[in-house]
Amino acid sequence: MNATDFAVVGTDTGVGKTVMAAGLTGWLRETGVDARAVKPCQTGYPPDDDAQFVAEVCGDDDAATCLRRLEPPLAPAVAAAQ
Repeated sequence: MNATDFAVVGTDTGVGKTVMAAGLTGWLRETGVDARAVKPCQTGYPPDDDAQFVAEVCGDDDAATCLRRLEPPLAPAVAAAQ
């Protein structure tokens, strides 16, 4: 399989983006692909931690990473400005 990037997008909060990313990442890893989910910015941290959820579903901490975690549960640009 060739290296390919995928984006999982949705129009709102709670529509299943993280669940889909976990499923896709887990499936790719089960087929031998060295896949990793990347969360560019996590807001509402903690308790929200999408990268940790993906890693737990896949059973491997290397299955996901988050580049930036912000505490306020706001849009990333707004949370970063606080």
